Amino acid sequence: MAKKIKLPSIELVSNLIQQEKILPIYFLCGEDNFSIDSTAQKLEDLYSNLVKSDFDKEDINVEKGVTLNQIIDSAYAFPFGGGKKIITIRNFELLSEKKEFAAYIQNPADFTILIICNFGEVKDTLSEPVKSLIQYNLIFSAEIIKGDELIDWILHQAKEIGLLFTEDNARALVEISGDDKTMLKMQLRKFLDYTPVNGKFDYDAIKNIASPTKQYSIFDLQNAVGRGDKNEALKVALSLISSGEDAITLVNFLAKSIIIISQMLEVVGVSGLSRNSYDIDSSNARKVGISYGYFMNLKKCKYLFNDRRLLNASEALLSADLNIKNSSMDQITVVTMLVSEIIS
Repeated sequence: MAKKIKLPSIELVSNLIQQEKILPIYFLCGEDNFSIDSTAQKLEDLYSNLVKSDFDKEDINVEKGVTLNQIIDSAYAFPFGGGKKIITIRNFELLSEKKEFAAYIQNPADFTILIICNFGEVKDTLSEPVKSLIQYNLIFSAEIIKGDELIDWILHQAKEIGLLFTEDNARALVEISGDDKTMLKMQLRKFLDYTPVNGKFDYDAIKNIASPTKQYSIFDLQNAVGRGDKNEALKVALSLISSGEDAITLVNFLAKSIIIISQMLEVVGVSGLSRNSYDIDSSNARKVGISYGYFMNLKKCKYLFNDRRLLNASEALLSADLNIKNSSMDQITVVTMLVSEIIS
């Protein structure tokens, strides 16, 4: 069985840069493709001034059939311009003869900087070439972050581009756009063009800016279901499907809403949700771990403030999920049955 140890974080690369320490190899691996790509680009930009000839800067994609021997030959070849060589290797995980790379790790060319992008986690940390990469401190792992870590990342990215974003804004953006860093960074740049006069965003502003332009959004479906308005919920659901939304996306989003409403009822209770106070609602939103705006949206879903209806909705969502994955039922039929079973 493959054995694993905790690998150094890709965030350590920034520390090395600040220390002006240049490594012969930067092996960037993990599930967070955004961090791998952005770190590779940062290294390329930083060390480009050490390259004296355009021929000494290479970008090699293993997808195009490049072999390990070709990569090593290029790394050992002397620079044309007399300075450093920078070779960026992408999709290293596709190489079949990786073990042979250990010999280069143990004796790298002193004039070459290898930036290796391995998209995916390494499976066995006791086998080569990972064993040697660990031994010489040349490997860095980019793990997908969630929760508070992701919120902190969003706030840092917003600050870097001069965007005034609060923790509540960041949580709202994740709730609306998901946790993909590439998408989140793209969304943050959109906000620069729509910054309010006072510089502050509320939940509706974030929802309108971040959501795709459609007649209806997935939040309209949530709100209609939460009101128990079957006709409106069906109209919205079918409109979303016809505009290209997948049924599984609708199912997953409603399932998330049901889970959070259940948590709200457990933590706050129906009587607590009936109280209207910014301070109380803001405190309760933090207890549940969601943004204030999303909390206020779900407070309106009073049709679901009932254990029987929540259970019924959970069973309907499970049934819809199974129908999508295990049957030939079309998406329109799936969402029609789903809405009809939730609002019975």
